[in-house]
Amino acid sequence: MIRWRPCSMILERIQKELNKLSSRQRMVAQYVLQNAESVDSLTAAQLAEACSVSEATVIRFANHMGYSRYSDMKRDLQDAVRGTLSQMDRFRRTGDLKTYSSMMQTVIRSMRSDIQSIERTLLSIHEQELSCIIEQIATSRRVYVIGTHSEYGIACYFASTLGWIRDQVYLLDATHAPSFDMAADAGPEDVILAMSFPPYPAVTVRTLDAVIRRGAHSVAITDSPLSPLAKRAQHSLYAHDEKLFFADNSAPTVSLLSVLLALVSNYDFKGSSAYLRNRQKYWEEIKFYHQEGS
Repeated sequence: MIRWRPCSMILERIQKELNKLSSRQRMVAQYVLQNAESVDSLTAAQLAEACSVSEATVIRFANHMGYSRYSDMKRDLQDAVRGTLSQMDRFRRTGDLKTYSSMMQTVIRSMRSDIQSIERTLLSIHEQELSCIIEQIATSRRVYVIGTHSEYGIACYFASTLGWIRDQVYLLDATHAPSFDMAADAGPEDVILAMSFPPYPAVTVRTLDAVIRRGAHSVAITDSPLSPLAKRAQHSLYAHDEKLFFADNSAPTVSLLSVLLALVSNYDFKGSSAYLRNRQKYWEEIKFYHQEGS
């Protein structure tokens, strides 16, 4: 069973536990803290050799940190390190894929990782928090949506699709002043949904702060309770963002946003249906979708 944890806290936990460890376990802990970027790729035996301790000591250290297996701790170390890396850092760490896997092996590895990430995202969802978020998105006067850099595409997807079932949905586009400045009109009857994953774009954080200062409600779609968005927003949902390559893995986030859209549409099914029916009629009038022979 996959358990979700705020993995970015692992290095902080190790630091706090230093004085409670045996002398040999402390050697492992100090090595991990000083070499986090390389430790995340070591086996238990390799880490033991690097620390001049037994493999059993490494296993006991992982157990002390709350993990039943070393592999679980290693995965959290990988997540914590990847969350601090730039796109170029990730690109270098990925290296030349052809040197260690075939094209199909890379595809299989990536898609299996997507499945695991979606499962971990599912386990992080709390029904009460989800219910509050659905109500805010469905009933607020205006919905502002922001996602910049890597999150811009999924923010566009969410805002445009939400606009099929309710009015006054605004995508805050940092590259387009007229749309971005609409947030200046935000107030207590509105909600902002902000999306961001490491490394967090400063413009997303600053915009969230500005809209919150205007009294609007706030929702974060992010990776961890330690995210700058989660620390600011009233409500948060966490998508596990497994960064295997230089590009962000958006599969868990898109999956989460898709079910949000379905739940929002069901909150006021009659109203959503009428709004979408009007959109559908307009698309048919202008022959928006291609039809062979037309």
